Amino acid sequence: MKKPSKPATSTKPAAKAAPKAAAKATPKPKPAAKAPAKAAPAKAAAAKPEKAPAAAAVTVWHNPACGSSKNAVAYLQEKGVEPAIYLYLKERPTKAALKAVLKQLKLKAADLLRPGEAKGEALGVYGAGEEAILDAMASEPILIQRPVVITAKGAVIARPKTKIDDIL
Repeated sequence: MKKPSKPATSTKPAAKAAPKAAAKATPKPKPAAKAPAKAAPAKAAAAKPEKAPAAAAVTVWHNPACGSSKNAVAYLQEKGVEPAIYLYLKERPTKAALKAVLKQLKLKAADLLRPGEAKGEALGVYGAGEEAILDAMASEPILIQRPVVITAKGAVIARPKTKIDDIL
């Protein structure tokens, strides 16, 4: 800050010389600073897309309190796959997202409905129609069977966890 204030307080010829010197000095550090900055983010960006597809290549609809869900994530990690974790209880999938997953699973809504849930009994969804079940799962995601594992090859309800092998 002292250097910029000195040219401002100096005479006009010095001020003209200082901005020229500063202009000459400024572009050199900026390109030098930008070049490494661009090179480093480019490398980081290049590394991230490599990792991002791998992470995005496998997604687990995960409930951290569920043993089967934890086992599925651990099973993938043992195979060297770091899945993207979708905390469906917190993020609450929309009805459209549920329909998309059902299409990937090649299942009906009743097949994705977790059996024996008290919430499901209270809502009367067992034996209900497709739309009623989807509405219930969208509003109460605890009703969704878990874990759901999704890859480019398809999706499975990973019970048992070895079903994941079918889509890797």
